[in-house]
Amino acid sequence: MLKTIALASLLLFTLSGFAQADTGLIIHAAEIGVAKFHRKGNQVHAYGAKNVWRHNILPDGADSHTPQVRLEDDQSYSIIFSTLEELLKTSMDLSKKTGKLITAISINGHGLPGGMWYPQDADDLKSLGCYSWQNAANAPDQENYDQYYGAISKDDIMQIRQMSQSSAPMNYGCTTGLSGWKNVVAKLPGLQAVFSDKAVIHFVSCVVGLGRAGDNFTKGIAELVLGQTHGSVETSTAFGLGDWSMPEGMGFWDYQTDAQLERDNSIYPVNRKDREIMQKGTIRVAQKTGSAWGTSLFANVDFMFVGETPTARGVSALIAPEAFAPDLSVEEAPLRVRVPGTQSYVEKLTRN
Repeated sequence: MLKTIALASLLLFTLSGFAQADTGLIIHAAEIGVAKFHRKGNQVHAYGAKNVWRHNILPDGADSHTPQVRLEDDQSYSIIFSTLEELLKTSMDLSKKTGKLITAISINGHGLPGGMWYPQDADDLKSLGCYSWQNAANAPDQENYDQYYGAISKDDIMQIRQMSQSSAPMNYGCTTGLSGWKNVVAKLPGLQAVFSDKAVIHFVSCVVGLGRAGDNFTKGIAELVLGQTHGSVETSTAFGLGDWSMPEGMGFWDYQTDAQLERDNSIYPVNRKDREIMQKGTIRVAQKTGSAWGTSLFANVDFMFVGETPTARGVSALIAPEAFAPDLSVEEAPLRVRVPGTQSYVEKLTRN
């Protein structure tokens, strides 16, 4: 009898543990221009009930004001945002409102090595450097949809790779890197406290984790936001794919050869299907070893997952850290760089 009671108690404790593990706050965040892309994409090819991008769709009839918050059918929350401060403050408010800690946040937007293309705060949004971002954010859905499927030149790709070699803070118009995150987090005391011990942050975006810039960013965000927890931060070292044909999560693409680039650029703007050009990708993951944060690379990944599931590293290969090229000085950084997934270029600013 005692054994039966003990087993019943153990089962109850185990089930209780699973229930508690299922009560975390899951957030799907999408920058407003990307949310417009998904709204148009959903009209052209309806997103299925299991398509992860369904959470990033700007609702029909909704305008461009932000933030827009929506409770999803799986009890996760969607946030459509314009600035980093808006996103983080709204996430903190949701944690307070629901009484839950954040177990996962997936941030979907256009990226560059070491950061993403959106303003850090309301003042940045109004700046001259954010002129092209404002145009895209306020543009009709069709424009956001069309530019996503544009061909990209080898020169544009090589400039992005060059940019990734720098350890200097991101210094391009309307791009928010680690220094921008530090500025915003300083205005939001208590941010670390709303993340659970095993929280995962997915940067669902092109090339955020590429090169030295990507490594510094990925590790820096983990230290800044997750602090003393045992969570993880995931970024991609390749271009990201995330349209209707990729329901599992973000896929990957990159330049391999001139012939491959010519082929992909010839079919992509016509067929408008990410899955036709998808490749295996490499993600960068920041995790804590002992008391210190470090980063690792995992290759042969098919998708970066979103939501509370860390990307399946059991089916990918842990590889040795890359040998970075010589550190690029601020003066050597490209003067302008094309934002992947757009027709916009960001200009290097004169201030540091």
